[in-house]
Amino acid sequence: MKERIKEGYFAARKLFLRPFAALAVPAFGPEDIRSILIIRIDRLGDTVVSLPAIEALRTVFPASRVTVLARPGMRPLLEMVPGVTVIEYRGFRGALRAVRKAGFSMAVDLVMDYTLKTALICALSGAKVKAGFDIGARGRLFTIALVPSREKKPMRLFLLDLCRAIALRAGYTGVIPDSEPRLVIGDTARAVAGAEMGEERGRCVVGIHPGGYYPSQVWMADGFAELGRRFLGRGCRVALIGSGNEKRLLERIAGKIGPGVRVFCGVPVDRLAGLVSLMDVLVCNNSGPLHLASALGVPTVSTMGPTDPALWFPAGDMAVVVRKGLRCSPCAKAVCAGHECMRLIGVEEMEQAVGRALAKDKKWNEWNIL
Repeated sequence: MKERIKEGYFAARKLFLRPFAALAVPAFGPEDIRSILIIRIDRLGDTVVSLPAIEALRTVFPASRVTVLARPGMRPLLEMVPGVTVIEYRGFRGALRAVRKAGFSMAVDLVMDYTLKTALICALSGAKVKAGFDIGARGRLFTIALVPSREKKPMRLFLLDLCRAIALRAGYTGVIPDSEPRLVIGDTARAVAGAEMGEERGRCVVGIHPGGYYPSQVWMADGFAELGRRFLGRGCRVALIGSGNEKRLLERIAGKIGPGVRVFCGVPVDRLAGLVSLMDVLVCNNSGPLHLASALGVPTVSTMGPTDPALWFPAGDMAVVVRKGLRCSPCAKAVCAGHECMRLIGVEEMEQAVGRALAKDKKWNEWNIL
């Protein structure tokens, strides 16, 4: 029944969007694009997995200035990327005014979903070239519309497919590789993070992020607390990280771990990146900090239940993912009454996964904590 309602909605939306259909854009080359708007107004993880696409567009159009329309909190992260400026998204109308005033040659919507908000910003941006994914009739709003392939692969590769479609229309003859997100922390930022974390050489730093955007993505708080106790008892430094909305969760877990745990709650994303870069391993759910750690080359241990592993498995070879692969998983539900995919993950299983993650970074023997 839900699928039929969804199909009916898309059919009606297709008719509604017909008058807004974007006109065909004349032929253009890389030299004709002087400024590019990239629309990415969602969360940390989405922003991080978009970094290869941003770099690809900078490569195809080297003479262009690149601006990302993003949430205010993402500005510090995006400004770590060379050659990128940011317009902060503070509402649809304000964003549209700022975008039109800037006068972009090209607008690219990186949202691979049927939501209309970002597609409308792209369509009304004033750019001659408008690109995005054709899902649920959104393609009518773009001059370059890509229907995502049906193959199973990470989100970052779908975004690179869109970049390749744009490059093809521009006559670009180079190769866009299947690259992974990468971030580099400067010496100054690393020094500041070191002062916050407390420089104690010879001790393994275990980071824990126990939160997640949806309740269904979150492993049990008592499990994270027990892991923290175990590693703190073995001489590790344990650091809890989380957003301002996760303050109560962090306080609860910190209280159960006991004295010695460091808590970093609601820190700006550039400071968060600096702190994560100092960790020897980050233990977390499938969330923004997970993908941030992967981009920084930090080993990770993460849980995965309702999330599609084909789309959101962390990049790189330093990741260990603990999931049960139940018949009902991935379900993509925000809330689940049974929550078996998370309930069945045990503390010992997570503890052993930390050892495997440290071994990937050749830290198993160095720390000898298990």
